[in-house]
Amino acid sequence: HKGVAPRLFLALNQQSLVLDGRLVVDAAFKTNDPSISAGGDLVKFARRIQDDRKLEKFNLRELGKALGKALLVDLDPDAVNMGRAHAARVPPLMAPLGCAGALPGNIFISHVWASPAMFRAVHGGIDVDIVRDLTTEVSEPLSYSRVSIDRYGRTAAFCFVSGGALVPAAWNLGSLVGLPVTYLNDIVNRCQVGLIIDIRAFLLQDWAKALFHDRFASVREQLEQAANKSEHMAAVVKSLWERIKAGDSVANEVGMTDTVVTGDAKLSAQDGLNNFLESNCAHLPLYLTAQRGNDMQNNNLWLVTAEKVGLRVGDVPSMDDNLSL
Repeated sequence: HKGVAPRLFLALNQQSLVLDGRLVVDAAFKTNDPSISAGGDLVKFARRIQDDRKLEKFNLRELGKALGKALLVDLDPDAVNMGRAHAARVPPLMAPLGCAGALPGNIFISHVWASPAMFRAVHGGIDVDIVRDLTTEVSEPLSYSRVSIDRYGRTAAFCFVSGGALVPAAWNLGSLVGLPVTYLNDIVNRCQVGLIIDIRAFLLQDWAKALFHDRFASVREQLEQAANKSEHMAAVVKSLWERIKAGDSVANEVGMTDTVVTGDAKLSAQDGLNNFLESNCAHLPLYLTAQRGNDMQNNNLWLVTAEKVGLRVGDVPSMDDNLSL
């Protein structure tokens, strides 16, 4: 078959494995021989599953994790007690993809983009769905940043170019792909008025550390579920989706949804985020939570600090006062 090495084709054929352009597997990554599993860009899902995705366009590391999870069901002797079972449906494959390389002149580039699963084929994919690019460029030291936003107000891609090696933390920005742009500290408006000189540096500041936490995805899911329980929010979301489907709404309009969050949904979101920060305070010590605020008040930390610098309650120091402790 075109694109398949003759030796590979012969090996698969000798094992009586089904080859339909690629090695055919089911939702649990099993071939027609239950004792043989496979994954990666060499396989495709069986036609009966009605999933014609080209797996080479998805994150292969995520595919490897899905394959490993499927293998544990058969290999782990404690699988039944752990509640593991073969998946009835194929995994969603939502992880972003990325690449990096070096250009002549000691210039390095990295590009991270969203999984094709984020976009519907009816709209033509990621290239058609992107409606806005935010860019910054610094000449010395060389730094170019671009954030692409899709028609649903989500971050669809990041591209960074720098003179010299890229900051390792820049790869963490892949975890921001797919997030609503409203999570990014008003980045759209800040870029429009010129307050952000370097987007990459802005996204690596302390305020964003919670977004990179490995448990933030679960907290975000909890917050979205809480918001969905609000009848008013459900009506707002329905109205926005109708406008988007009609083609008269773009990313900047969707980004305004945070201004219409009702009191019940807003309080639920604030409580959920506060609980997340307090339960992970060892990793995120820079955020002021309700508990820390109470501790500071109860321990009179403000008064202790004022005494050290010779201030009284109500005093307003001038900007050039020396307040070193």
